[in-house]
Amino acid sequence: MFLSVVVPVFNAAPFLRECLDSLRAQTFADWEALCIDDGSTDASAEILREYAARDPRFVVISKANSGYGATENLGIARARGDYVAILEPDDALASPDAYARLAAIVARFPGVDVVKGDYNFYWGKSGRRERAFALRACPKGVPVNARACGELFALPLSVWSAFYRAKFLCAAEIRFNETPGASYQDNAFSFKIFASAERVVLADFPVVDYRQDNAASSMKSREKVFCVADEMHELDRWFAERPALRERFAYDFFLFKYKAYFANLLRAPRERRAEFFALFRREFVEARERGELPEALFRRLGKRLPLLLDAPEKFLRYAVWRARFDAFRRFKKNALSVRRSRDGWRVVLCGLRFTFPKGGRR
Repeated sequence: MFLSVVVPVFNAAPFLRECLDSLRAQTFADWEALCIDDGSTDASAEILREYAARDPRFVVISKANSGYGATENLGIARARGDYVAILEPDDALASPDAYARLAAIVARFPGVDVVKGDYNFYWGKSGRRERAFALRACPKGVPVNARACGELFALPLSVWSAFYRAKFLCAAEIRFNETPGASYQDNAFSFKIFASAERVVLADFPVVDYRQDNAASSMKSREKVFCVADEMHELDRWFAERPALRERFAYDFFLFKYKAYFANLLRAPRERRAEFFALFRREFVEARERGELPEALFRRLGKRLPLLLDAPEKFLRYAVWRARFDAFRRFKKNALSVRRSRDGWRVVLCGLRFTFPKGGRR
């Protein structure tokens, strides 16, 4: 069998049929879907059994609720395919040939560790899709690795837009962090992938429609921002067992960690923001005291890192200013923006998005 698709399901009934239908519609047929019901209390389990009864490629695994990481790891452990993919139950595959096109890249580069594509932002209620163009910073269509292309660590995590070679995951001992009820569990997984992979091929087409209008999505919960620290601590643990990788990717790891903490600093609930900032600063101060902060990190972050380490009040003022500036840029972009892409023009006017393909047809 070529591909095992892990579908982690917890109370996803409103979106689940659309997800599974997009998988059944794939022109590439050599797959199994490991649909793991993580103790759902809605109609999800019933829907899964319905699809399994109609198509034996759907395999339903039921278990008590133990969280996203444990569910993913169970799927990876049960996978029989040469490659493993992840399909979130509130997302859908972007086109009927999405997996066929990834499989064709594997055929072109036998034994490649990871094949990763782009994705669309997707609003299910309106049916609107907007290409993310998330991979534009890296070369596409050729094998690369993080030693030659450190920009891999800066890619959006999007762990569900890729094929992973099963033997590679096993040999590198790459699994999700199992923290019940947590979020951000794609952080450590994604970094481990790129730190370990010898050959990664990026594909210049969208694989998944990434849903933006699921109100229950964990990415919208401010209460879970401390979970990003759990992911950084998991990377610390993983690197402690791999000193060569830790030394090679120290700069990338601390830059990744800084960005993760900074991005969530003002997302923390107001009453816990000081606690989150204290954790953020303490871990970087302690790393400096141990001599672990690479000099290149100071050059990359400029004045921001010395402010974080030695002038925390000024750093907090900078963080607030930056958040306001970013909010203004988003407002301006949603008010009016015109962007040119290889496919044509994308126009945003008062929050409404319009696409004008090349040749004038809309």
